[in-house]
Amino acid sequence: MKAINEELERIIKLNGITKRENILYGSNEAKVTGVSPTARGVKANFDGLQYFFFYFDEKGITLFPLYKDEYGLLPWENITEFKFKNLLFGSKMIIKTANNTYKFEINTSVIVCPWAKENAKHLKEINYFYNK
Repeated sequence: MKAINEELERIIKLNGITKRENILYGSNEAKVTGVSPTARGVKANFDGLQYFFFYFDEKGITLFPLYKDEYGLLPWENITEFKFKNLLFGSKMIIKTANNTYKFEINTSVIVCPWAKENAKHLKEINYFYNK
């Protein structure tokens, strides 16, 4: 988990981010591709699981994939629907555009990342900058 904080610091420095409280951590919604019984229980295989830092501001939501120097912006004007649903150990974020639906799982219970829960609370209070 220490690696998450180190990667966060790298992303902040690399991209000149000043609003640290606008960042969340999570992944795309994993798709189960198979389940296998093992001696210790069941092993599930997932396809396409990727972790991100999500940066919210007035422009939209910027996705920073972990351990990569690239990013992508989803501008608010392209988002037709935005839902953020609290779950037991995190949240689910659904973003719809004219052409796609993106589903993410936001992790607010990372043990060595107390900022995750604090940032989620802050962003909820300001409606994630979403104004529609």
